[in-house]
Amino acid sequence: MRTTIVFGLFLVLCGCGGPPAGDNLAAVDINAAADAAQGSIDTYAANALETVRPMPRRPSPLAVEPVAVVPSDANRAIDVVRAYFAAIAAGRYRDAWAAWEGGGAASGLSAEAFSAGFAHYASYRATLGPPGQVDAGAGQRFVTVPMTVAGTRDDGTPFALAGTVTLHRTADIDGATDLQKSWHLQQVDLRPAP
Repeated sequence: MRTTIVFGLFLVLCGCGGPPAGDNLAAVDINAAADAAQGSIDTYAANALETVRPMPRRPSPLAVEPVAVVPSDANRAIDVVRAYFAAIAAGRYRDAWAAWEGGGAASGLSAEAFSAGFAHYASYRATLGPPGQVDAGAGQRFVTVPMTVAGTRDDGTPFALAGTVTLHRTADIDGATDLQKSWHLQQVDLRPAP
């Protein structure tokens, strides 16, 4: 008797909620249904995009707004020193010479003599330390950058030098030209490194 009740309950549950007799499950076209659904989604997306307006921007109290990084005066000076030594390392001696004040005059050499001074180096590289504080005085700006220079001579012998490079520019004052307000090498003081 117990088996009959369980079997009967099974039949009742299987019959409930199923498709009505005579329905053909094979008659459903799944591809057509998917195409219709995709068409509805595409139509909705096209209509939604036409009516969407950007929300007004409200800064979040937790958000950090990006800030444009403006290089400091000392960083602009060190960029000039990097470019100077990059020109020397690349054999562009005239470009390096022009980085000196007075269009090269502060080097104390002509462009040809300056270039000839590097002719006996096979390699020449500089390592720069952090720039010092920009000193201001009477419309002038000065900054000193510590450095080491190392490389090899044409005969293969290594060399190492240490010292500083001092740069100068005119302050942002009325009448100063852009060239005068740009950093230029004023003095290089290098000695053999221990």
